[in-house]
Amino acid sequence: MVILILLVQAFVQTAVADWQWKAAAQVNLYSAPSTQSPVIKSLEEGEIVLITKLQKVNEGWVSFTLNDDEQRTKVYVEKKALGAGEIRNLKKSQETNTLNITNPFLKNLGVGLTINQTLRGPISKDAGSNQTVEYGPQYGIAFFPTVHYEIPTSKGNTYRFFVAYRINKSQGQSGIKQNGILTSQELVTQSISFVSIGILIRERSTPQSNYWWGYGIEIAKGVEGKQEYTDGTFVDLKDNLPTNFYLQGSLGYQAYPARNSQWIPEIKAGVVINNKPIAVNGEIIFNWVKAF
Repeated sequence: MVILILLVQAFVQTAVADWQWKAAAQVNLYSAPSTQSPVIKSLEEGEIVLITKLQKVNEGWVSFTLNDDEQRTKVYVEKKALGAGEIRNLKKSQETNTLNITNPFLKNLGVGLTINQTLRGPISKDAGSNQTVEYGPQYGIAFFPTVHYEIPTSKGNTYRFFVAYRINKSQGQSGIKQNGILTSQELVTQSISFVSIGILIRERSTPQSNYWWGYGIEIAKGVEGKQEYTDGTFVDLKDNLPTNFYLQGSLGYQAYPARNSQWIPEIKAGVVINNKPIAVNGEIIFNWVKAF
């Protein structure tokens, strides 16, 4: 019976609570927005409390109702102490950034869908017998999936490790020159699939910001590919598949507050540094992440 009563009390406290707060260090809760006022309760480092009616009092203080056992007590705490701890919204429909509380990066696992735009400059290859094969500028759009695992660091940034089944599709004009004179020309479509791994480091200008930026590298190994010409002929590229090295930069948005699961949109730009000429790509990524 005692256990049942305790379970019911815990359920009631959680049901009426809006927020869960874990203190980062020992902190005092006061009866008024002043350190000279009486202390209502002292929290130890790592202690977790359930609270409601969280609101900003002034630039240095916030107030909330403390759900402590069966009592509901209004208390005041310094905003910097509240922001230093871990605070989680228990009701997803209530989202506010008016308190300027920190919005920490969380460890998470995610999947993403990438829309990729690739552009590469012209290429000339020696075909022997005074002939050269000319490939004009190539461009194309492709879709491919990614999976990532992300770990926050003590510096406030994160390391995102990811794998992708990258697909590059492009089109361009190709032709043959005999002694410098163009003798034929046709449209060529190239499609190459890669398995890639990479790392992206995410940063923010302030802990309260919803916007972030990042930079990273990616290595993509070609696993299959083909070229198709306008006359219907195919060329299998299995003996000539590239390994690409990408340098990348990203911009993204992470909704406040950090939740157990959410969408994180991202824009990424990069260059393939070992291509001659260098290829550039732009990407729009829709990440769904599960934090834990």
